[in-house]
Amino acid sequence: MKKTLIVFFFFIISVSYPQTLKVNIDAACVSFSKHHNKAFVAVRKQDNNYPNSLLQLDPYSGVVEKNLPLNGNPIRIRFTPDYAHMYVSYDTLSQIDKIDLTDFQITGTIQTGEFSVLDFAILPSDENTLFVILGHDGSPDKTVMFKDGVIQPKQIDDYYMSASYLCIKNDGTRLYGHNGNNTGFQGYLIEIVEDGIVHDDIGWEYMISSFGEIKNLNDLIFGRGGVVVDPFTDSIPLRVAQMPLYKLTDGRTGFDYSVIHGCYIFGHETNYKGYISFFHGQYYNYLGSLQVEGTMDNISDVDVVDENHFILVAFDTHNDSKNSLLFYSVEEKKKSEKNKIDGHVSKEWFENNLIKLPVKKDSTSPWQLNVLPGF
Repeated sequence: MKKTLIVFFFFIISVSYPQTLKVNIDAACVSFSKHHNKAFVAVRKQDNNYPNSLLQLDPYSGVVEKNLPLNGNPIRIRFTPDYAHMYVSYDTLSQIDKIDLTDFQITGTIQTGEFSVLDFAILPSDENTLFVILGHDGSPDKTVMFKDGVIQPKQIDDYYMSASYLCIKNDGTRLYGHNGNNTGFQGYLIEIVEDGIVHDDIGWEYMISSFGEIKNLNDLIFGRGGVVVDPFTDSIPLRVAQMPLYKLTDGRTGFDYSVIHGCYIFGHETNYKGYISFFHGQYYNYLGSLQVEGTMDNISDVDVVDENHFILVAFDTHNDSKNSLLFYSVEEKKKSEKNKIDGHVSKEWFENNLIKLPVKKDSTSPWQLNVLPGF
């Protein structure tokens, strides 16, 4: 274990907390499972030690505990609803692999033919039913349903209403498709039927002003640009909020919702410094930031371990243009201590641990900012 620590880790701050532990693994993305109390990391093909792999790591020390070589360069990892399995998709490989997280082995493969996988979502009531966006060279071509690895007959292949990212309604009846690969940012509702999917004939422009991936918070959808919308209403959905993230960050953001903190969180870079910024989960106003030590160009992913521990994927300017994992600790905790998995941390936690970043007064946005009172 000491050898592993010497090869892969070094402390940026080693005496006092807060602390950032840097792990030289070229990660594509990271997901923490409270059910396993482990971090799972998809590793890109450029990595020197674990190319094209899925790793299980201790979320407090960063020690690699399990390593599964994959069939290609992974770009997406998704837990099944019971967290017993994980699906992995690849940048150019035309398949999705299913992994048993206990045995840490590939147990099944969905072949997607001539198309690569841009994004996918899992039906909450059936881990073997997937909704998949297929395409070429990063451009969407069609959206389909797979049941037990078999593609279903009803598909969406409308070029003018094609989604590049998906989220699924909590009750498993609808999908929200977002075209985050162009400047239109169109959003589409998709109905789930027995033998596939059909358009709901509802589409909106400028639903989420953000390139890239989208995520669910219950039935709210939010993107890496800080916009939250409710697309699953029966009428025209309301634009819920635009958080002032664009006034804080210079580069790409990693983003998630922290149930523990009751906040939207964004890992981002400002003036080549890394931050985790918190926005109130109900009022959407900016509460403050944690500073992540080190120099970086951007942060592309972030996840929460517990109240005081976070994991980030950051572009490393000192590591041959590769990503690194950053394990950030607000204060020292023993890894045997149980995670807090629900409820909100106290107001005092935010007051004692967060700093306020200066808001860029010269930034502009096409959105009307909705800042409501919150602590």
